[in-house]
Amino acid sequence: MFITIGVAARARADSLWTEASVRDAYTPVEELSYEIIVDSRNGYDARVRLRVAIHNSSIRPQDFVLTLGAPRHTELRALSVARDGHWSHGQAIDGGTGTPVDVRPAGTVFARRVAPGDRDGLPAVEVVGYGLDAGSTLQAELEFAAYPVMLGGRWQIDLPRRELRTANMATQRRVLVDGLPEETAFYVDSASSRGAPYMISRVENTVTVAWPDQLRRAGQLDGHFLVFEDRFLVYLRLGRSRRLRPDHIIFVVDRSRSMSPRFRRDTAQVFRALAEVLPERTTFSAITFARDAKSLLNASSVALPRLRHQAARDEVVRKLDVVGRTQGTNLPAALELAHAQLKRSRATHPLVVVITDGRLPTSRSVAPWRARFAQRRAEILFVIDDPILAQYGIEATHPMVDVAAELGARVSVNRLASFGDSDAEALLSAPRVLGDLSLSFGRGASVGQNLPRGLVAGSFVRLEGTYAGVAPRSVTIRGRDGSRSVRKRVRAHRMPPVPSALVASTEDLVLAADDSFVRPRWYKASLRRESLAAVAQAGRGGLEVRGRLDQDIIRRYLRAHVRPRASACYNQALGRQPDQQGRIEYDIEMGKGEVMWAQIAQHGLRHDDAPLLACLTEAAWSLEVPAGKLDAATYRVRYPLGLVAPVGPRRGELTTDDKILIDSLLERAANLAQ
Repeated sequence: MFITIGVAARARADSLWTEASVRDAYTPVEELSYEIIVDSRNGYDARVRLRVAIHNSSIRPQDFVLTLGAPRHTELRALSVARDGHWSHGQAIDGGTGTPVDVRPAGTVFARRVAPGDRDGLPAVEVVGYGLDAGSTLQAELEFAAYPVMLGGRWQIDLPRRELRTANMATQRRVLVDGLPEETAFYVDSASSRGAPYMISRVENTVTVAWPDQLRRAGQLDGHFLVFEDRFLVYLRLGRSRRLRPDHIIFVVDRSRSMSPRFRRDTAQVFRALAEVLPERTTFSAITFARDAKSLLNASSVALPRLRHQAARDEVVRKLDVVGRTQGTNLPAALELAHAQLKRSRATHPLVVVITDGRLPTSRSVAPWRARFAQRRAEILFVIDDPILAQYGIEATHPMVDVAAELGARVSVNRLASFGDSDAEALLSAPRVLGDLSLSFGRGASVGQNLPRGLVAGSFVRLEGTYAGVAPRSVTIRGRDGSRSVRKRVRAHRMPPVPSALVASTEDLVLAADDSFVRPRWYKASLRRESLAAVAQAGRGGLEVRGRLDQDIIRRYLRAHVRPRASACYNQALGRQPDQQGRIEYDIEMGKGEVMWAQIAQHGLRHDDAPLLACLTEAAWSLEVPAGKLDAATYRVRYPLGLVAPVGPRRGELTTDDKILIDSLLERAANLAQ
């Protein structure tokens, strides 16, 4: 039913070879452990150490070649080895040709990173060891400079899966995060360490290790600029603004079908948490919206209830229970009702809090309401309850960013089911969306992707670019915060060159460093190509499967739900005007299993017929659409229908060329974490 993104055949990657295993299918060398240690002290360029323990169970020394998939967005920087618990640090050497040789000094270990062969492939690291003594164990540690992303308030790095190619490799991955304050948890996927020093995961799974942001906030707009030999990275983040201190809050609660079934209870959590942190005299009112907007408090009441009045809050939640969820997301109607209630409140610092899942149609402009709320000195704050956005962060391409920018609104992404007092304080300090974003580097430097439309609080945007000639020394960031211009200049941090190869030794580093990177003669070129190809294939297969709607699916649902009802509408109209005919075009926005907005964008009817147009509009609202797994896309569909008058005894007909136009307004399928 759905297009799926990220599906690939299972591949075997990561291999540990010795001469005996190649010749006789005997594996005298095995990997005892596989460990990832993340040093989080500087989130922008964290250190990731990949540590393995290699044991020789045979009766003679063994050479080995270990091929490992490396985390994306990392650079191999250092190599260390240990035997009997004593660590020896290696050094950079010339990369060499990799020409096979018969022998190198015992205890010598080489390492070299291999770039991915294509865009989707994983980088690999080749580790070559010589003369591992019989019955001994060697530990090798590869240190990477990592450039993580921040999503949902956490830095995170994806760790590759290991679909093990050879049977002599560790089947568990131990993950540690160093540098966190005491009792601060880190995460592997959605699981918390809960005070444990490390976490265990199966190596055949791609996992995400994440840790809380520990960086100090320098101001409202933060940036970090890393310059490499031939490229650069720019991190941009919008920090918190001046805390809001409202004397009256209008809660605008989205009850559309895409909202969580728990939205009433979760809304009550927001009410309670804000009541705890705001002054006792703060008053409130509440409305709800789907296809239309309704007040949730008695409009004839003389005095507005205080937010700390629990009985009034309970009344709002009870009414939400009564109205329930339904199709439609008519934000303009909700803003119109909220503006009317502002006149009644006579508040000096009002705040409109829109509680939604972020699925708002963009076909209906809300720009006119910006000036009207500004006249009342009212702030608008969107509280987005979406587990995907809370985990991965809201992208600048999200339609919600455009809506917030139109209104000059603030945005905060949360998990409302666990909303507490600390979340309420952060909510009141969320800044407006920073629009009109631009970057200036100087000559010869450019970003290799489209700039985001704006910045939203809570997540970094990471941009990658290239330069020619002299490396840029700084970047100037400009944007607009409401009516105020924002400008920040960030100096470049020059990153050291990446070593072409590394060598370490448990015996004599000086002797080992005289040699270039080489592989044993028995490790043939064909075996190397096979091992590296398996790593690359494993990287392509590690994406999570996500459902997507395509044109055929949407067309099928339009035919099943809309066309029969539209046909009935037309034949009823023929009873009023037998020669009625013409053409209409539907404009429908949908996503997450619901129709958010539906209208007739244009029509050319022979006779004006308001009941016919109303009936045809209702037919569009009857559309039932599926929701793909983890599909965060919003789709806008334009669907034409022809109304053909009957000839003789036949009924009226609907025709269409089925050339529906679908705009995917939000693309998040293949790379959620940039």
